[in-house]
Amino acid sequence: QAEGNVILDGQHIDGSNGIMLTNAAYNIIKGFTTRYFDIAISTDNRAAITRDANGYISNTASVGVSDNNLVLENLEVYENKNTGIHLDNAGNAIIRNVKIHDNGLGFNGLAFGSGAGYGEGLSISFSDNVLIDGLTSYNHNDGSINAPFVDSGILTYVSNGFTLINSAVYNTNNNIDLHGDSLVKNTKQYGYRAAGLLSRRRANDCWLPHIVKVINGIFYDSLGTGETNIKGLRGGQVEVYNSILYHAEEN
Repeated sequence: QAEGNVILDGQHIDGSNGIMLTNAAYNIIKGFTTRYFDIAISTDNRAAITRDANGYISNTASVGVSDNNLVLENLEVYENKNTGIHLDNAGNAIIRNVKIHDNGLGFNGLAFGSGAGYGEGLSISFSDNVLIDGLTSYNHNDGSINAPFVDSGILTYVSNGFTLINSAVYNTNNNIDLHGDSLVKNTKQYGYRAAGLLSRRRANDCWLPHIVKVINGIFYDSLGTGETNIKGLRGGQVEVYNSILYHAEEN
């Protein structure tokens, strides 16, 4: 467990991660500010993952050596070159009261590189049952000063059982980009260039069907033309309950 009023500053360290967890479990990180790294906080586990017919991880033995049961709480993550927080094979993680902003823009708005993988606030891959409560994520980019806010506030990839509650995501491309069965509840999304929430299917998941449920959501004020508040891509399903959607070309 790492806890305290700690500032991790990577301004003079090139190509590094602030916190890197490999094949670790039951880690708790609380009260940190992490800035000016390549990626602020990253988990990495290369164990083979096997999934059942519904897309859920089935080889629980190998999952036991991955970054399971990680807790990130009361953090601020900003101005990192690449992604703010990246969870890879980090099932059963909890993220609570975390602010992630201005990643992919470089230090003090000076861009670094470009291309896929740059600029997400929070990216989650091959990680089932992640719970996020009280997240604020905004102003993320892919390294291009001339095209601000073109990456996602939250991106999940082959990850089921994702839950986002009591959170706000704004000023990104797709504020929330989900691949997997998910619940989004009591959240606010605005200021997006493409979609407030995107649900998708992918070939590497054998085009398995996934459902995203949105409850008590607010979606409004897109940044340009051709946007939509909520979108299903390649058969991605979305169920919307008791929500408000306005100020977009498509709903």
